[in-house]
Amino acid sequence: MKQRPTSILEKYRLCFKIDEQIENMEVAKFREKINQFNQFLVKAVMGMQKDRLMLNNAATQYSKSFEHYGSVYKQFMSYEETAVEFFSDNKADKRILTHADIGDFPTKLKDTLACYKSPFAEAALWIKGEMLDIQGMIDAIKGRESVMKKQIAREN
Repeated sequence: MKQRPTSILEKYRLCFKIDEQIENMEVAKFREKINQFNQFLVKAVMGMQKDRLMLNNAATQYSKSFEHYGSVYKQFMSYEETAVEFFSDNKADKRILTHADIGDFPTKLKDTLACYKSPFAEAALWIKGEMLDIQGMIDAIKGRESVMKKQIAREN
């Protein structure tokens, strides 16, 4: 059975003991608190946007450092292939990074670098979620204001 809006309203009145005969001064105080909270939320979103931008930039730089680590290791392996052979009289067992027993080190290196996660990217994602929650509260407050204006217009 589909409930009608009036029956839902009556359930809320009974269950939550809502007093609809509040003085105008009390309502004005509540509205002022809601407006202050809304202003706080708007400021919070602006600050969070700046933080998220900084974290995204830091995440980009952090990921570039992973690429740098990979290129440094590749340069070490390249140096080892030429210089160690020269200085060790072609003894391949003196190698470390390109030794036969180590296996496919370039693939292991690539897989290891792919596993790295940026804490800055994770924090930026978390802030994005919080911003969406705050935006939902702001939208709810705006929606409430719209409903209140329509209610007042109909009552007059």
